Amino acid sequence: FEPLVPCLCGWMVCCDSRVQWVARGTKVPNGVALTIDDFPRKGTTAKDVNTLMRMLNDRGVRATFFVFFDRLNYGAGDTNAKKMAEAFVAGVKAGNHEVGLHFPGRWGNQMSLVDLKGQTLQSFVVAKRFDLRVRYVRMPGGFSTPAQVEYLNSQNLIVVNGTANPGDADVCS
Repeated sequence: FEPLVPCLCGWMVCCDSRVQWVARGTKVPNGVALTIDDFPRKGTTAKDVNTLMRMLNDRGVRATFFVFFDRLNYGAGDTNAKKMAEAFVAGVKAGNHEVGLHFPGRWGNQMSLVDLKGQTLQSFVVAKRFDLRVRYVRMPGGFSTPAQVEYLNSQNLIVVNGTANPGDADVCS
């Protein structure tokens, strides 16, 4: 019951039509939605990005990357971060991949609205700098509150929830 208690008590969003748990509208019968969270991880290099993009391209796979935009916001003297960010943006555009907003942490439902708004707006600035369209957001751990979903929807973002932890459930199903 542990994964269900926050949903049943209304502390987190579970059975809310504004939140997607399943990829809908795919043009591929029995298709799979490939998402890559927490990108880029600390220490990710341009070589790592190019290898990943080549693997996806070689297999004809499109992915949605849930991005830590603050890690794409490199400083003037950080040439490694600049190369990595440029490789990522070029790979996303060349592979027709999607980009979603993500934040560090484990329990997204515990992020304050003030913090969420600030990080979202900062992320939009970085996304605009790279001319990246952001349609989705996935809260840390796949958990969000009704107020967070309301704010994110007001920013024209589709909230995509769900986690890979054993015992997690889409209680609506």
